[in-house]
Amino acid sequence: MDIKRHLKSALKQLGFDKPRKAQIIPMKTLDAGQDAIVIAATSSGKQVIYETVGLAHSDRLTIVIEPLLALIYNQVQTLKAHDISAEYIDKDTTKEDTEKILKKARKGKLNFLYVTPERLQNSTFLSVMKQTDIFMVVVDECHCVTEWGQTFRDAYLHIGEFIDKLEHKPMICRLTLSTLFATVCIWTSPLCSAVIYDAIILFCSRRTLPVRRNCWRNG
Repeated sequence: MDIKRHLKSALKQLGFDKPRKAQIIPMKTLDAGQDAIVIAATSSGKQVIYETVGLAHSDRLTIVIEPLLALIYNQVQTLKAHDISAEYIDKDTTKEDTEKILKKARKGKLNFLYVTPERLQNSTFLSVMKQTDIFMVVVDECHCVTEWGQTFRDAYLHIGEFIDKLEHKPMICRLTLSTLFATVCIWTSPLCSAVIYDAIILFCSRRTLPVRRNCWRNG
């Protein structure tokens, strides 16, 4: 099974000669514009999946939602080391720097923007994202929606609201190392309001299961 030339080119820019076998179907699925939940074990290369596809569509913005700042810093640093346009906004980003990053995103000059779920509730951020051509929203470690959302990080429960408010619905990719049971809890959660049609659950190393129902129900 092979991948298209633009994906190969993006993968090479990231420093890889070829994808792992288990990465090919998720890459093709996302490249085709299909919403997906990707279940992948630790160190299986799930980060490379969305980075490759996002880079292959570098004329549009990919937003990556991460639970931890350490993950954000590491991934942005790695992308920049490969001359890829990537930025992050956190609580320590100055107002001036935030404005510069958002302006860059709105003008189509930013490929990847990394944030925590709390940033999505910022009114200025939402306003700019409504004016931005967003290719994909990635929710990494999406089991945090159910594991943390109802306890100390309720921002996870409002990701769907953010997506609903965008002018044009982007493709949505959720990645998790979670068990199937936990993933189904995420999939059927009434606490997340964005509607995702015809989503596919991809078991990165086992099988592909097409799903014909909403992953995020209206609350």
